[in-house]
Amino acid sequence: MIQVYDNLLKPEETMILCNNFLNKDCPYYLRIGQTIVDDRVNFTHTLQDRRDQEITSDKYYDVIKIVTRLCKTMNIKLKKTLRASANLTFPQSPSRGAIHVDHPFDHKQIIIYLTDGGATHIFNDKNKVIKKIASKKARVLCFDKQSHAVVHPKKHARVIVVVTFL
Repeated sequence: MIQVYDNLLKPEETMILCNNFLNKDCPYYLRIGQTIVDDRVNFTHTLQDRRDQEITSDKYYDVIKIVTRLCKTMNIKLKKTLRASANLTFPQSPSRGAIHVDHPFDHKQIIIYLTDGGATHIFNDKNKVIKKIASKKARVLCFDKQSHAVVHPKKHARVIVVVTFL
């Protein structure tokens, strides 16, 4: 299942997310390695830690309220969140990051794009691209456990909110 929506977020939800993550006061922290299999530099604002599911930011509650509504609208069960973060990346070369899955077990993932530029590529089990989703502000992407990779923007920053869940 790969679902892409351009009009699923309510305008006030887009505003909440942008106000939370596209402002000068939102702390992002340097990470070396966008995935466990690469050493690319990126910045992240962790909302829920993947190791112990600890909530690490009060912004988590705004995000989960929105994600819960999105799941209901898409008729997807959300039993438990596994991790959540806002990720900020910049142009890099090569533009495509490492192909990866977020967890070794079955899960679902929602990506909410907060800026234009860049993309997400989804791959089959032979690492062939099966879907290219352009990063577009307020676009929502939902998919099951699937190999995927970031495609960095050509200019400016790319900011997404990502939540993985059961």
